[in-house]
Amino acid sequence: MTARTELVVASLEAWDHVWRRNQYLVAALLEDDPDLVVLFVEPPADPLDAARRGALPRRGRGLRRARTGAAYDDRLWLYQPTKLLPRRVDPGADARLQAGSRRAARRLGFRAPVLWANDPAAARLLEATGWPSLYDVTDDWLAADAAPAHLARVAADERVLLERSVEVTVCSESLRRSKRTGRPVTVVTNGVDVERYRTHAPRPEDLPDGPVALYVGTVHPDRFDTALAARTGALARDAGTLVVVGPVHSVPGPSSRGSPTRGCSCSARDRSTPCPRTCSTRTSSSCRTW
Repeated sequence: MTARTELVVASLEAWDHVWRRNQYLVAALLEDDPDLVVLFVEPPADPLDAARRGALPRRGRGLRRARTGAAYDDRLWLYQPTKLLPRRVDPGADARLQAGSRRAARRLGFRAPVLWANDPAAARLLEATGWPSLYDVTDDWLAADAAPAHLARVAADERVLLERSVEVTVCSESLRRSKRTGRPVTVVTNGVDVERYRTHAPRPEDLPDGPVALYVGTVHPDRFDTALAARTGALARDAGTLVVVGPVHSVPGPSSRGSPTRGCSCSARDRSTPCPRTCSTRTSSSCRTW
């Protein structure tokens, strides 16, 4: 009997219909190695934060088998824990979250997994288990506009991962320069699903008329320059429309000078959708115009 390979992925993104770096890489690994079994740890559900934002509070979905329709579904497991209280109220929140990940690994019979840390908080999991670790850096979270306590926690987690990980990868040369700190760092740039770009598709009827500048990616204040998007929309208002497709965590608004803009921002799209399907400068339940 062939020994299986075990991988625990501590991801900054959920495994969902919007594919990003982690999903493309994990799917490729599963397709390439029939003996690989993956536990994909998603960001925790945060019921209190959801209620504060006016969303429906819910607990994490726990441990479950993936349902992607791919041949590797029986070797891909997803786990989403629940963060019940903010860290400032519950200093032990991270320890409990990582304990949940260890329990999920034990339930799957993992004995000697490799840890793929994309979330800096996985440093706690590395410290608790001693699993050989890969730290995959896709953003410089120390440059984020965040509270000092949050930045201090991320800095401490990064020190652990940079010192104790067997391998550190980054997605850009600028991250390589900022994260090498005396140790080797490997650049693995983000890729392009070339076949999808080469596939011709009809223009969706609900795409705004005329020329369009289309941005597809996470819209978050730490990753996306919303002010620049608003200025671009203002400058292009007579020439076309700026369309921003999420996931949207922060929506660009009008420019600070009150100049009229022409653009719209939309919620996440399935990776199989070639263009926005419900994005328009007209009324739409999932599109905001600005």
